[in-house]
Amino acid sequence: MSERWGRLFVSFSCLVEAHPLPAPTIGGRAGVDLGLRVLATVADDSGTRTQVPNPAPLRATLQERRRVGRQLSRRIPGSKGQRAAKAKLARLDRRGVHLRREAHHQLTSWLAGTYGEVVIEDLDLAAMKQGMGRRAFRRSVSDAALGAIRPQLTDKMAFLQSMTARGLRTPLLVISDGGAGLIGAVEVVFSHSARQRCLIHRERN
Repeated sequence: MSERWGRLFVSFSCLVEAHPLPAPTIGGRAGVDLGLRVLATVADDSGTRTQVPNPAPLRATLQERRRVGRQLSRRIPGSKGQRAAKAKLARLDRRGVHLRREAHHQLTSWLAGTYGEVVIEDLDLAAMKQGMGRRAFRRSVSDAALGAIRPQLTDKMAFLQSMTARGLRTPLLVISDGGAGLIGAVEVVFSHSARQRCLIHRERN
């Protein structure tokens, strides 16, 4: 059990019956162009072009955050109203983090589970900064969190390639420390495998 953003999170493990299936075939090449208006544009060697929208949770909730911030500033410190306003602000923060994280993991898991080789753009943030206002630039870049996509994709591609090279097929049970990147890759490539979280490794990591 853990507490984050004013909420309690409880984790538990269970065993389910799984029927092993052949691992899906992964191949082909794809290039990824990251951006702010569109999170990613993916073009593969078959000529298919796919655009992944940017959820931009900060931009979507900016007006609400400003309204809640004004409410919080008018509340008496230590009062019930102040605690309620803090809970509203924490709820907006929690929603933004989860939407952004889910978009990244869906993108990287899809790429790692579909293509054998992925080339991702190396962004020139300094050049992007020249064409945008400083405040708008910082807000847009923070909202998209583009720096988190490449490490996630690299880890998932390396994991899947190493497992496939060693002859791994669909396992019956996957035990991990709860890392979102590993879980996302497993859910895409080994979707029929049971998954269990090891709390001891999670705490040590």
